[in-house]
Amino acid sequence: MIASHSQNKTLNRLAKILEFVETQYRSHADKETFFLGASEIFRFDPLLSDMDLLKMGFEKITDDTGGNVKIEFRQGLPERNTADPTHVSYELYVWFYVEDQNKFRDYQSSVRSRIERETKAVQFILDSQGFFYPEGTGPENRHSLKRNSNRYQLLYLLAKENRYIATKELAEKLNVSAPIVRKRIGEIRNIIAKKWELSREALFESDNASGYRVTNVTLQES
Repeated sequence: MIASHSQNKTLNRLAKILEFVETQYRSHADKETFFLGASEIFRFDPLLSDMDLLKMGFEKITDDTGGNVKIEFRQGLPERNTADPTHVSYELYVWFYVEDQNKFRDYQSSVRSRIERETKAVQFILDSQGFFYPEGTGPENRHSLKRNSNRYQLLYLLAKENRYIATKELAEKLNVSAPIVRKRIGEIRNIIAKKWELSREALFESDNASGYRVTNVTLQES
């Protein structure tokens, strides 16, 4: 199981924007600010071809770095068409500035690390004492689901069956309501995200027609 497709695309888009910025600084080490035709970034990678998504990426990078990296689209001066003087066009440019190169590299490294972390498969363990954790996690980072809890029973059932189980069937087997099943799944997803900083999609696979399943949980019953 890997992070959601849309989430991966967003992270990869940020990485590609930073890569574009890096290439410009490498080839123009004497410059501090850049004002380039927007078509250059559009051509750099297919992920950078949507201007609205790029704007969102620029804003996120600026926010994430506290303004250390500033990127935005800017409109050029008006140009009149010689064949039709009434027609005025505006060249679109991408402008960016990096205040601190070391901070830039640190942020770029953090984005790459997150992509690597969120796109690799994660195997989880659910042991006989009710402890739940990613494989290889030390005892201090393990989470107790408590064996008599809905969360433990839900995860145990899905891991044991290793198939899609409809929400209604899960509710019947656990003797709870369907909303409680969905709530418990949300709680486990929050544990994964907050305790181990993994994607909330790193465990449960869901299908509107078929329900839920998990394929990356090993049961340790002894």
